[in-house]
Amino acid sequence: MVKTESPFVARINMMEETPPVRAYVHRAGFNEIFGGDAMNAALYFHDSYTKYLGDNLKEHDYAIAVMWGQTGQGKINAREKTNYRIIDVFGFKGIEPWSGNPDVSNWVMTNGIFTPLEKPTDITTCGDTLILLGKEESTRRECPNFPLYVGMPTSLEEMEPKKYIDFHDIARAIEQGRHFRIS
Repeated sequence: MVKTESPFVARINMMEETPPVRAYVHRAGFNEIFGGDAMNAALYFHDSYTKYLGDNLKEHDYAIAVMWGQTGQGKINAREKTNYRIIDVFGFKGIEPWSGNPDVSNWVMTNGIFTPLEKPTDITTCGDTLILLGKEESTRRECPNFPLYVGMPTSLEEMEPKKYIDFHDIARAIEQGRHFRIS
């Protein structure tokens, strides 16, 4: 196997939230959409979570999300470029009795709007995310309890992101006046 750079540039842990959520920033569109700034991506995720995602995840035990970006043609003017900030969200519920086989809900947010899946060919995620979800689920099943799982980041081996951001880092950035900025 050829050793390549991780497709994920950052892991964001917001385990203090209800439900706890772990988000990953994918390399796709990272520079174009988030300005190559992991904290900018984390601020966008935090903003999306507090405004939209948190309420929709209340029925779940925890969530894993993957953020990525894409630049494409504008919907009104095809000559304009539009930046799409995309969050693939996976909500897990039914983990009791531990370490049960949870039910998984998934949806996609594009620029803060839930994007409905209208047909079977609609894309919900990518192969990198499927591998990540498999590693997360394997780790969860090996942990003796839920608090230990959420408190310990999963080892992604060759896919391990270089940057780790937690809720306290985001809170500190907000206190310092930082907010998500569109690149």
